[in-house]
Amino acid sequence: MSTRASMSTSTAILIGSGLIAGAVLVGITRLQPPPDASPLPAVSSVGVSVQPVPVLAREVVTQHASEALAYQRAALRERCSVPPGERHAFVLNLTFDGQGVEVMRGVHEDRQNPKSSLGQCVAGALTPIRVPAPGAVTMVEVTLRLP
Repeated sequence: MSTRASMSTSTAILIGSGLIAGAVLVGITRLQPPPDASPLPAVSSVGVSVQPVPVLAREVVTQHASEALAYQRAALRERCSVPPGERHAFVLNLTFDGQGVEVMRGVHEDRQNPKSSLGQCVAGALTPIRVPAPGAVTMVEVTLRLP
């Protein structure tokens, strides 16, 4: 009879995990910059220094977004008709990139709104808006009331 020495599965897993942990540790220590490294100035591809864009306050971006939505209010009233006597409120969560382009939107209906599918209509009828460049990704909340 031949006897072969073999390793159990749990022992193999333990040894393999140790080897992977060691490799990760070595990789992490090699990727860290030396402690005396100073940040380099921003330089464009043509070698000209780039000035950072000033960041607008969230309140300013909220005001710009509210003004941009005011231009769409008439079209919303026409497309998403509100029954007479009903008032609806929505909170729009708008996210803009550093250049002022809308990259994400959420429409939340107020719980006090009468039961209707008006929220779906408003979400589909709104067109993406732009605001003056805020200089950084900015999320704002704007209240929209219909009629």
